[in-house]
Amino acid sequence: MIYTITFSPSIDYVINTKNDFNQNDLNRVEDYEFLPGGKGINASIILKRNGYENKAITFLGGSTKKLFLDLVANEKVELIDFEAENDTRINVKMFANNATYEINGARAKINDNEYEKLINFIENNIDKNDFVFIMGICEENILKKIVEKLHSKKIEFALDVDSKVVLDLIEYKPFIIKPNRSELESLLSVKINTVEEMKNAMNNLKSKGLKNLLVSDGGKGSYFLDENNNCYQITLDKKFDIVSTVGAGDTLISSFTTIYRQTNNAIQSLKEATSLSIGTSCTRFLASKEDRTKYINYINIKKI
Repeated sequence: MIYTITFSPSIDYVINTKNDFNQNDLNRVEDYEFLPGGKGINASIILKRNGYENKAITFLGGSTKKLFLDLVANEKVELIDFEAENDTRINVKMFANNATYEINGARAKINDNEYEKLINFIENNIDKNDFVFIMGICEENILKKIVEKLHSKKIEFALDVDSKVVLDLIEYKPFIIKPNRSELESLLSVKINTVEEMKNAMNNLKSKGLKNLLVSDGGKGSYFLDENNNCYQITLDKKFDIVSTVGAGDTLISSFTTIYRQTNNAIQSLKEATSLSIGTSCTRFLASKEDRTKYINYINIKKI
C-alpha cells in the first residue's frame, strides 16, 4: 500500500474572475470553488486518479473538518485521520485579471499525543512492502521520529518537506527527495549556473545517503539522478499557458516515484510524470488521467 502524510491539510477557496482586483474597494466574487489542499492530499488524489490505490494520513479538526471530508470524498481517497487542535485551515487563492495572490491560513496544531498515535500507526500497520510519501511542513523532531521509525522497519519513503534538517534526514536513506533548484543551492550553500554544476551538486547531495534525487527547475523542466548515478535532464519544447502551479511539484514526485518503482524505467516514468505535472499547471486543480500522455511529445530527456 502507498501512504501519504499531510501534516497541515487545507481547504482552498479558489476565486477566478476576469475583473481587476481593487485593493481599496469592494470586490465581488461570482466564480469560485472549494478544493481539498495539502501536499500529501494532492499526491493521493493524483495517484488515485491514475489507478494507484493509496491511503492519506492527515490531521483534521474543528468546524471546517466536515467540508474537507466532503471534498476528499468526491475524489474517493481513503483517509486515516488524526485529530488537530484547531480548525482545518482555509487558504484563499485569487486569480484576477490584473493580479494573483494567495493567503494561507494557520497551520494545524497537533499535540504530542496525536503524533504518538501516528508513530504507533506506522509501527503496527505499515511494513516493508509499503511506501510512504512524507510531504509538507512539520516540526523537525517529529520528522526525525517518523523517518527513524520507517528506516528501522526497512520501509521505503519519499521526502518532500520544507525543513532545515533535510540533510540530517538523508542519513535515514530516503528512496527519493525533490528539492527545487533554489532549495538545492541552499542545502549545499552553492550557486548553480550550468548543467555541469547542477550535475555536480546533485552527485554531492546524493553521496550523503540518497538513493534517488529529483530536482525541479520550474518551467525549464527538471533533473533526475538515479541510484546508479545516471543523471538525466528533462526539458520542454513548448511554453504552456499556466493556470496555476499549485500542486505541480506534488504531482511530479508522487507520480514519478510510483511509476518508477513499478516499471524501473526512468525515461518513461519521467515523461509520464512530467506530462502529469504540466497537466496540473494547465488546470485549476490537478491533472486528470488523460494528462499522463497528453504532453509527452513536448518532453525531451537526455542523459548528462
